[in-house]
Amino acid sequence: LIRFVYTVEKKTDTHRSDGERRQRTIEVTQQGIWFIVAYMAAWLPAIIGLALLRKSPPSYVVFIACMYPLQGFFNALVYFRPKYISQRQQMVPGSTERASRLTSMINTLHLPSAT
Repeated sequence: LIRFVYTVEKKTDTHRSDGERRQRTIEVTQQGIWFIVAYMAAWLPAIIGLALLRKSPPSYVVFIACMYPLQGFFNALVYFRPKYISQRQQMVPGSTERASRLTSMINTLHLPSAT
């Protein structure tokens, strides 16, 4: 699917007037890959456990039970990632430095700042 979209967009590049080209497609592709990684991080331990271990030890069952709810946390990280990146790339007003990681995270999550 990714290859098909890439080839179609490559053919239409000659008709584009903006210099951006395929930047949005690349961003969407990366976001989709991050969602797949988040899914696999949550489910891969269970798949491996079912495939390799016929009878799982109790500690492994507890580990898998903790990984399932973490999928929502991983999805939230992926969901907030584009906003965090845009916040991180913004310049601090009156300075030549970029925003700090903590400031970017606070702005992304709309948390009250401790000022």
